[in-house]
Amino acid sequence: MKIKIVPRSSIVGRLPEGCSALPLNAKQAAVACFSEGDLRSFGRGGEGSAGGRQERSRASRNVSALGGRQDFVLYVKGIRGASVPIYVHVRRDVWLETSMTESTLKKLFSKVFSDTMRRWKWAPNNLHVLIAARPSSRWLARSRLPRREGVLAGINSIEINPKLLKSYSPHAHWRCLVHEFAHLKRNLEPGVIMKGRAWRGGHDDRFCDLLGMVDPIVANSPKDCRYYRDDVT
Repeated sequence: MKIKIVPRSSIVGRLPEGCSALPLNAKQAAVACFSEGDLRSFGRGGEGSAGGRQERSRASRNVSALGGRQDFVLYVKGIRGASVPIYVHVRRDVWLETSMTESTLKKLFSKVFSDTMRRWKWAPNNLHVLIAARPSSRWLARSRLPRREGVLAGINSIEINPKLLKSYSPHAHWRCLVHEFAHLKRNLEPGVIMKGRAWRGGHDDRFCDLLGMVDPIVANSPKDCRYYRDDVT
């Protein structure tokens, strides 16, 4: 699976078989194709033109800004059963260290989407997942809201420490991702004042209510929300 960031105006008519498109913002879209040849047909101008070079450069900056190479796309069921793409960015050596497969990661995200949508009636759009190459020892997962402008405009992202996937149980994987989904949901609600791409309110009552709807450990013990440790299995 190959991915390219292109102008939305270049997506006209029916997409070639094996390709899908996802709008990123008012001007850009991400096109994913199984065939490199089909992917080359998108963008202003040919591969050798200034327009083609500009689009490749923009796609490269988009990947670089997220901290890794776009490696594969997972499809899970979203609202009303619609197929939702999740763009996974990971370096090959880091991916091999986790001992995960695309199918096990898809199963994990499918469960997280299903469990959170059932309770919140909400799912994140345009989700990119970065499995970090040089993570901090302070966290196992963290989320970032979309930027309003630039190559990261419209992108929700979750960064995962490979240690989580390598050394912790599947239940810990699920709990960490549900926790980050709760942050994305809370941060997008009306009345939240953002500072940069993060909300400084942390684990407030509303956040804990959201998390408690899905995570039974939090529901039974509020302190496990306010003083949440993402290494609890």
